[in-house]
Amino acid sequence: MTLPDSAYYAPRKRYKAEKLISFLDDGLSIHSDRIMGLTTSDISTAYRGRSDWGVIGSSEGRAAVVSTYRLGGKDVPQNLKDSRLRKNVLHELGHTFGLDHCPNTKCLMQDGQGGILTTDRADEAFCVECAKKLGHVLKVAHG
Repeated sequence: MTLPDSAYYAPRKRYKAEKLISFLDDGLSIHSDRIMGLTTSDISTAYRGRSDWGVIGSSEGRAAVVSTYRLGGKDVPQNLKDSRLRKNVLHELGHTFGLDHCPNTKCLMQDGQGGILTTDRADEAFCVECAKKLGHVLKVAHG
C-alpha cells in the first residue's frame, strides 16, 4: 500500500513513524490483534531530545512499523540484513505485547541505543525473562 502523505516529513525526506503507526492502528479490524507495517522508506521519531531521529522501527499500542532503509548498504551481506530485519520485527512486536527494553545484552528486546551494533550482538530470540513475560502469547502461537 502507499504510505500516507500526511506522514511524510519533507525537510528530511522521510516518514514520521508515529504517524505511520497511527495510520496502521486506524486500519486494524476487529479480527486483528496486532499490525506490523514494513517499508523500504526512511522513518524517524522523536528520541533523545530530537524531534526527528532516524530509526529502524517504532511501535505504540498494537501497531508497529519497521523500515529496511537503515539495515545496511550494498557492502552489507544480505544474510546480515535479513537477520537485522527479523530481530527488529520481533523487537517491535515485543513492544506491542507489553515488553519494555531488556538489560540482557543478548536479548533482542535490548534498547538499540541509536546504533545497529546492539542489534547485531543480540540473539534472534527473547531472553528467558522476556519469554516468560510473553508466555501467554507464545503458548497461543505454538498451540
